[in-house]
Amino acid sequence: MYIYPMLVNNKVPIKRLDLPTPYPIGDIYAYLIKDDPVTVVDAGVFTEEVEERWRIFLKENGLVFKDIKRIILTHGHSDHYGFARRLAELCNCKIHINRLDWKKVEDRKGFYERLLSHMDPLGVPRSYLDVFIKVLVWEKDFCLDIPEDMLEPLEDGEIVEFEHLSFKIVHVPGHSMGHIILVHNNWALSGDFVFSNLTPIPVLEADAKGKRIKTALLYMQSVKRVAEMDVKTYFPSHREDRGNFKEAFRAMHERMKRKEEWILECIKEKGGKATVFDVIKCMYPDYKPTDIYVRASEIIGRLDIMESKGLLQCREENGLLFYCLS
Repeated sequence: MYIYPMLVNNKVPIKRLDLPTPYPIGDIYAYLIKDDPVTVVDAGVFTEEVEERWRIFLKENGLVFKDIKRIILTHGHSDHYGFARRLAELCNCKIHINRLDWKKVEDRKGFYERLLSHMDPLGVPRSYLDVFIKVLVWEKDFCLDIPEDMLEPLEDGEIVEFEHLSFKIVHVPGHSMGHIILVHNNWALSGDFVFSNLTPIPVLEADAKGKRIKTALLYMQSVKRVAEMDVKTYFPSHREDRGNFKEAFRAMHERMKRKEEWILECIKEKGGKATVFDVIKCMYPDYKPTDIYVRASEIIGRLDIMESKGLLQCREENGLLFYCLS
């Protein structure tokens, strides 16, 4: 029911395993590459149901946990890495992930708590941040932190070799700073990099010195880079079986244009000057405090892009960031 087969050169079966998550996005798709060495891409969340699905899935493919020799994570978000530590322990193998996402998977709660100070200039009330911390505590049940000695780095341009095929690692920061896609010929296992009908949110992150990174601008650079590559088809982590990169990028730009128009209207309604929180309340009047990190990440990202286009100007007043019509 949750097995989706693909063939590479009619030799190597790559199969998809659909795994449940507690998040609104729904199932996450993990991929099994049944070649030497047997490898899985992404792992799902940490639950007994996910472990049992892995066990059944491997059995149906003539494998047991010990046959898996390598785990690759497209990025360090909990629905992708939550079960990875348990899976690695069952398989006695390493977890491969770009270094820029190591801090996320080593200490998820601590990583995101360190970002809360960046929410204050956005106008987000402190009570909302208290709710966000409760969400982080709740999420601890679904993702096991991964110690550094279980991690192996994946670098941009690195070639991941198998007996019958290979993948090129392409670093595509944005949705997550360490996000990678795995490219083989003209197709890729793409994680959360792109979808046909939704736009990945480049989430709020900070650099080693604590300065906020404009992740949405990095994401657009990643899109431009992949658009210039000779890759056509992607196999994502959620909701759709496959897609065409060119068509997905075109649809995404159209969605972004409509959102920009909507944001400009919201700022006009505030007299031409608004905080991120003002825009959130305008665009998503039914938002929940539990969603504040995702909503704030989305809106600050879109405002960063609009500022780079000259559509808005950002000004700081009394510790708050205001976005003003140019």
